[in-house]
Amino acid sequence: MNESDAAGADGIAPDATLTVEMPTDGLALPAAGSLVCNVTANNPHYSAGAPGVIAKIRYTCTGNISGTLGVNANLYRFAPGTTGPYVPRASNNQSRPVGPLAAGAVYVPADSLPGIVCKLSDRYYAAAFLTLNAGPSSSTGSVRSNTVSPQKCS
Repeated sequence: MNESDAAGADGIAPDATLTVEMPTDGLALPAAGSLVCNVTANNPHYSAGAPGVIAKIRYTCTGNISGTLGVNANLYRFAPGTTGPYVPRASNNQSRPVGPLAAGAVYVPADSLPGIVCKLSDRYYAAAFLTLNAGPSSSTGSVRSNTVSPQKCS
């Protein structure tokens, strides 16, 4: 796919870092520590296995506590020259347990579903809203892929 719009017209970057820290103020909470998750929106692409256009939201986490990463991912398709707001063509809302050395990917559409219709003339992008929770602490963010057009649809 051809790449453009590195941060997208809405200013959302293709990657984000979410950090939560547990306080050490003597409250009856789990052990103090931190959890950092780096999240990236990969560009949409045609997948013969799907078959259709899919995208992945990838994450890796480090730290010394565990938590939950919420990922609300959407995949968009639109014709050149049209104006938004665009309606998601596929979504995947997941909550993943994370901790030190956690890594994974959230597929959109979900990996059990077919990809969305592939048209060489259309444009595609993926975006996700993120929430990282650990104990009473939370952090939010968002990621967005580049806007791309497919090089092939079969």
